[in-house]
Amino acid sequence: MDFELLEKLRKIKLLVLDCDGVLTDSYVYVNNDGNEFCRFSHRDGKGIQLIREAGIEVAIITSQKSPYVKKRCDKMGVEFHQAITNKLRNLGDMLEDKKMRFQEVCFVGDDVSDIAVMNNVGLPIAVADAEEEVKKITAYITKRKGGEHAVREVCNLILEARRCRNEF
Repeated sequence: MDFELLEKLRKIKLLVLDCDGVLTDSYVYVNNDGNEFCRFSHRDGKGIQLIREAGIEVAIITSQKSPYVKKRCDKMGVEFHQAITNKLRNLGDMLEDKKMRFQEVCFVGDDVSDIAVMNNVGLPIAVADAEEEVKKITAYITKRKGGEHAVREVCNLILEARRCRNEF
């Protein structure tokens, strides 16, 4: 891990995630009754639990409004904001309430609706299968795709950076 990335990871106080395409594989499944559902990773959930235990807050900001987002966030015990049309404004309001700065935020995204936020946070990260426009503006691109333990990879990086105090 390079020094610049390590330093950014160490400053993180809040991990903010997009949902669809980051916590999921971007697919929405619809059953015969018209109910939507998605696949989530238990490993991502464990990673979120571990960084929360390390004192890092976690929040989800998504433009989607689906019952599965609320169910998953409730189960993980994380703050969530859905049906958000301006993610940057929403995050700014959240940071004001938490008395935090944009530089203390790691945001993980995958699509163009995440770009405004990613251009303003301390550590923008894209999942491996993110849109090319998103990958161009990030500090790190995960090795894993959205919904395939990419969030756990980010959580592990943050935790490892906190343990590597004397690496450089």
